[in-house]
Amino acid sequence: MKYRNPPLLFRELLPLVKGQNISSTIDSMLELKASVNEKYLHPKEVELEVYLKSTLYYCEQRQMKLMHRRAKQSR
Repeated sequence: MKYRNPPLLFRELLPLVKGQNISSTIDSMLELKASVNEKYLHPKEVELEVYLKSTLYYCEQRQMKLMHRRAKQSR
């Protein structure tokens, strides 16, 4: 059985990066995505990769702090 994921509504996620320097890069990529076929392979966007890695790092650090705080509270 093949599962199909619903389409991701990228434009609805843009407010999450509002004010970030990469918002124009994301806008450009979304415009391009609308005009190319699914086989199109876009070159790596270094600015976007750096943003995603730093956001992931922030979230991981925040998660560890919250887990540590929860562990302290349950003692």
